[in-house]
Amino acid sequence: MTNHKKSLIVSFLDKVAPKNRLQIKIIYDLGYTPVFYVNDYIGYSDQYFKTRDEHRLLVQGLLNRFGQIYSFFKKNKHNIHHVEVYPGGRFSFIYLLLARYFEIKTICVERGDLLYFKKGGYDLVTRLSMWMCYKRADMVWYREIYMEKILREMGVRKLFFLHNAVEIRNDLPEHKTHSDYKAKNIDFLWLNRLIPERMSGWFVDILARKSFESTKNILAGILPKTLYQKEQTTVITNKPTNLRLLDYVADPSALYRESKFFVLPAKVVFANNALLEAMSFGVIPIIVDSPGYELIVKDGYNGIVSSFDKKNFETAMLRALDLSEQDYTTMSNNAIAHIRSSFSADSYMDKIKKLYKEIEL
Repeated sequence: MTNHKKSLIVSFLDKVAPKNRLQIKIIYDLGYTPVFYVNDYIGYSDQYFKTRDEHRLLVQGLLNRFGQIYSFFKKNKHNIHHVEVYPGGRFSFIYLLLARYFEIKTICVERGDLLYFKKGGYDLVTRLSMWMCYKRADMVWYREIYMEKILREMGVRKLFFLHNAVEIRNDLPEHKTHSDYKAKNIDFLWLNRLIPERMSGWFVDILARKSFESTKNILAGILPKTLYQKEQTTVITNKPTNLRLLDYVADPSALYRESKFFVLPAKVVFANNALLEAMSFGVIPIIVDSPGYELIVKDGYNGIVSSFDKKNFETAMLRALDLSEQDYTTMSNNAIAHIRSSFSADSYMDKIKKLYKEIEL
């Protein structure tokens, strides 16, 4: 692939985040050059690219942006392998239509917006843009098991399933040789955006109970601008004294090292990026049963699973506190081993390579 004449892979995102680092690395490893167009230019993401020109800020205004992308596609149309479009933006359909106009292959990369497509969570223009991206892209790359049924019902036929994966850090051991349970300063860690499906209110209410008053806990994910201000306001208003709130954390590795348990009482659990990262550090997950959860977490083996019920989730958190140091260490090692074997960069790279090969057909 290194000598393929079409060497550029162009992606459109809201912003480049740490979770995109692995894909960018793989793009380079496969012999391509990434070009990421973003709405929000964050300086720290420069470290993921070999040159600054590979990370570009989209200009403001429909006509200006149209001209910006039209000019780039026109200049590079013979060198672009494919374009990856994130569907959850008002202008996304424009990138897709321009790519089709220049006969460039397109992949619609579904990142979770399907949850709100039918609920009216977006305005009409955004929903129409999403619909066009799903229907007109050459391929739809989806990451969660629940997405397939929705996409099939929409009449989308060219699908490629590839879940998230994590890059195993070089400084992480393959397993723990001793217990670090007592050394950890955070009992329960929430590290995700606060969206309705993630039941952040459960976490706050449970921590306010007497059984948890001596625990130390963190919720990281407060954003200055969000569509889900109601969820954030509820958490901020009802925060118990044993819970510390943090803004979005670019590199949460320090929090993972200090945390015993990772909580995710969500309707959609499978391949949540923070969940996979936490488990790679040996943080034991506490989740609810949702489609595909058993591919990541096995109750009592590498995590704790509850039914989708607040009282039962509280029971699951109490189970966590009752673990012996030996049981904790064993379960933590199992979490590390499972992520290394099933959700690491090696298997992800093979599947990315297959996806990029299929889009050529």
